[in-house]
Amino acid sequence: MAEEVLRTDLDVFISYSRRDKEFVQVLTHHLETCDRTYWIDWRDILPLTEWRQEIRQGILAANSFLFVMSPHSLISDECLKEVECAVSVNKRLVPIVCQDISECSVPAALEKINWIFFYGAENFEQPFQELQLALDRDLDYVKGHTRLLKLADEWDNQQRDDSFLLRGSRLEATEAWLYQKFTQSPALTQLQLDFVATSRLTETQRQKRDMRHQRIALGATVATLMVVTGLGLLTEVRRREAIRQELSALNYASATSLALDKPFEALQLGVRANRQLQKSRWIQGPLRAETVSALSHAAYRVQEKNILEGHSGHIYGIDFSADGQRLASASLDGTVKLWQPDGAVISTLSGPDGGALLDVSFSPDGQTLGAGGADAMVYLWNQAGELLQRLSGHQDWITYVRFSPDGQRLASASVDGTVKLWQPDGLALATLPGNESMVLSVRFNPVNQTLVSASLDGRLNLWRPDGALIKTIQASTDIYEARFSADGTTLAAAGADGTVTLWSPEGNLLKTFEPIASEGLTSLDISPNGELVAAAGTDRIIRIWRQDGTLVTTLPGHQASVQHLAFSPDGTWLASAGEDLTLRLWQWDNPWMERLQGHSQAINGLAINPQTQQVVSGSQDGTLKLWSLEGEVLQTLDTAAGWINDVAVSPDGRWIVGVGQESDTAQVGLVQLWTATGESKGVLARQGQWVNVVAFSPNSQLMASASDDGRIQILGLDGQIQQTLELGTNVLGVEFSPDGQLLAAAGLGTLRVWRLADSELVNSYDGSISINDLSFSPDSQTLVFANSDRTVGLWPLNEPEPRFLDKAHGGEVKAVQFSPDGRQFASAGQDNMIGLWSASGEEIVTIGSHDAPITTLQFTADGSKLVTGSEDNTLIIWDLSILTPDRLVSWSCDWLAGYLQNNPNVAAADRKLCQGVVPWSAEP
Repeated sequence: MAEEVLRTDLDVFISYSRRDKEFVQVLTHHLETCDRTYWIDWRDILPLTEWRQEIRQGILAANSFLFVMSPHSLISDECLKEVECAVSVNKRLVPIVCQDISECSVPAALEKINWIFFYGAENFEQPFQELQLALDRDLDYVKGHTRLLKLADEWDNQQRDDSFLLRGSRLEATEAWLYQKFTQSPALTQLQLDFVATSRLTETQRQKRDMRHQRIALGATVATLMVVTGLGLLTEVRRREAIRQELSALNYASATSLALDKPFEALQLGVRANRQLQKSRWIQGPLRAETVSALSHAAYRVQEKNILEGHSGHIYGIDFSADGQRLASASLDGTVKLWQPDGAVISTLSGPDGGALLDVSFSPDGQTLGAGGADAMVYLWNQAGELLQRLSGHQDWITYVRFSPDGQRLASASVDGTVKLWQPDGLALATLPGNESMVLSVRFNPVNQTLVSASLDGRLNLWRPDGALIKTIQASTDIYEARFSADGTTLAAAGADGTVTLWSPEGNLLKTFEPIASEGLTSLDISPNGELVAAAGTDRIIRIWRQDGTLVTTLPGHQASVQHLAFSPDGTWLASAGEDLTLRLWQWDNPWMERLQGHSQAINGLAINPQTQQVVSGSQDGTLKLWSLEGEVLQTLDTAAGWINDVAVSPDGRWIVGVGQESDTAQVGLVQLWTATGESKGVLARQGQWVNVVAFSPNSQLMASASDDGRIQILGLDGQIQQTLELGTNVLGVEFSPDGQLLAAAGLGTLRVWRLADSELVNSYDGSISINDLSFSPDSQTLVFANSDRTVGLWPLNEPEPRFLDKAHGGEVKAVQFSPDGRQFASAGQDNMIGLWSASGEEIVTIGSHDAPITTLQFTADGSKLVTGSEDNTLIIWDLSILTPDRLVSWSCDWLAGYLQNNPNVAAADRKLCQGVVPWSAEP
């Protein structure tokens, strides 16, 4: 960001309790001696000012929010309000402890941050130096965050007046800064993102107006200018510059959409940019990589398949026909709409009085449609939309309508506290009372046709088919919806407290899902195969769990409360209806990315068996897991280690080696060996306090294990030490060259390459950075290495020094590896992102979807896939075959086809966005 955009004058806001004033006075004296500027309420609130607003402005203006933690401040309402204010604007929090707080409750936002302890310190200077370092960390980014926050807040306070937006060079500088810093912490607020996005939109509109005016003016003189001055070249230069600016703007808008959890919008923006890239083959270098990256990010993230719009009121009910070819929706606008999954409207049905409708249901044979709502009537239509029956008997709004599995009965639930059973011909069969509050759902058990009703009094009532009450389950919260699994063995309920609970039909609580939603859940559904449970509610996010409670994915996209969910009959789609007047179709299983979940702690190492293609992962949870490339856990190996740091598989596919620490108490590093089938061969060696990394030799007969004491031991499969090399510092990376002639090792500021035959040092590099990982090219001629200063080193070993790819990542680089064909290499690290580079160091593309830093990565044997492991406890298998502009555009256009063709709100120009694109089915 430009200098004037970054400028800020205030280092820190100090939040404290008056009872700690003596300590704070010492603290501020030390800050002043170091020329640190600070805001504190004993001197910065002027008389007659609105003090709460002044405090808020002080928090906004400071780069860091320093909270002085003591028993007094942690119970102070004003101090805690200041913390809430700082958290709401994503300020960097710096908690310092001045008194014993071991018995105190600490706000959640402060619990997860490392505290600086002045209490118990031998002197004031040591923790003060820690504080200085904390305040200076990523200072350029934090200053930019503060400045952007102040500008966005001013714009918001001025009713978002366009005159307060960024424009011109200031906007371009801000966008460039954001693009480089997007993944850093603290995260940007939605207000900041809205401010920059609105600035770009307004500036683009202004530029288009200017360009139109320029074209009018140029039109009158262009012939003369071309003849007299030959300015055709200048026109081409300007045209190309306009295209570059357009691509940069689209790339930024796509990145912003992703940051706002709108990958469907990001995909459309990415397609638009890459369509321009296809027409502009002259665009190469960083802008080309940036444009391909923008679309690839969206392609790996998108799960929203279509948005169906057409209702003018909140949508409360949806249901798929049994063949999955139609989707029905019921709305407060008084209509039921029938849709094709591609978003085309088949027909629109209305009740005779046009009253609001809350639910809709297909009969099992798809011939009849039932709906109910505000007028307490149940309406039945045939396929042609002809009204067949009006069923009257309820005294208030009807909230839910469902057919029995055999189609012989219909159940309706109502605000009047009852459930009624009907024959489809209109005959009333039974009234089911027993609820003290409104009944919000009723569903049949597919196996025995018993029913469950859910109500706001927290009751789940189980009924026989004839309407007799079997049992009442009293939940701990109001229940909005409940339903049986397809096999009838599980009852799932969505609660007002944000929890999903699973019950047996006998009323035994089986499971409560974590994480819970942040607000109440209004709807849920179980997949036809019973493996998945989806739920959503007022926080607008759809969550999908496995039945064991493992969270599979979250689906953001709705802009208001989600009111209903329905899996398609084949289980491949999920439909959702919301108060944002939209229906959304989701395909949560992204074809280009497989997420592997099973470890309970961070994954530190992974390897791929070149013979079986099984993935082996090692974790801080002390286990090794063997996975298929389809994401199935094949085996979990218990280890002698309390913590696994790295794993390797022998090139012949016969052996697995894992290294780590024996236990927290023993503090001994160990090397352990297994067969490829998981049979333990025991601990081969112990060295140092930690063994950090391990590698197999190309002939599968030797292993190199490296530890914190700087030693690299070359071991045989029997554990005998064949050779010992010394790096002289903590070893973080070790690798045999593919030709078996060399061994490279790296660590804190040092990289060494030895010839194994005689242990002679043949290459050496020393610097001030920590080298976290390294990899040989397949021809053994080049090393690539990952650095703590966010760079990647590239070293052809016939050259005296390596060169560095600056700004390769937005955080420390943790892992690198060459592809098997040597044409590219991958890097990843603390910014949660993966970079793919040509062998010469040119950026190809950046991808990413981990929720925490990436610690390790490996290419599959054919190079078509990349596997990454992360501190978020997951592995991701990335299919790299999509990563060309032509394939990305083709697949994305196939994904967007229904939306672009049928959504009424798509701009006319965008309907032609994919015109002329090679169909995905025709891609090789």
